[in-house]
Amino acid sequence: MATGMVNSQHTQTAPASIAALPPVLRSGEQLHSDLTALKSPDSKTYYHRVPGAKTHMPDGLEIQFLGGVFVTANPEIKAMLDKIADSPTSQVYTKTEVKLQLEAADKMISDDAAKSAGTLSN
Repeated sequence: MATGMVNSQHTQTAPASIAALPPVLRSGEQLHSDLTALKSPDSKTYYHRVPGAKTHMPDGLEIQFLGGVFVTANPEIKAMLDKIADSPTSQVYTKTEVKLQLEAADKMISDDAAKSAGTLSN
């Protein structure tokens, strides 16, 4: 039998792990905050350590953190982001005080580097 050919003796049903996949993969679709999410009382704001970073939903939908921020009112997306946000190793967080702490740390590192280079101006 030639490579790539299949006959009825070798066909089988898809494994349960493949059958459990969502029916549609949204690969290539991008999602970012929109005005309706910003105005919704059910919305939640997520921040990312890296402005312009992206993360993906299990179905392939790409979530973009434009300016390091993503706002959504979609319960499915909020549930997924809540699973990964605010853990010690995550770059995604929900608390504005974390954002302020990270900005202060960045400034301190920048100032230390400038001081070491002799270019810090007061």
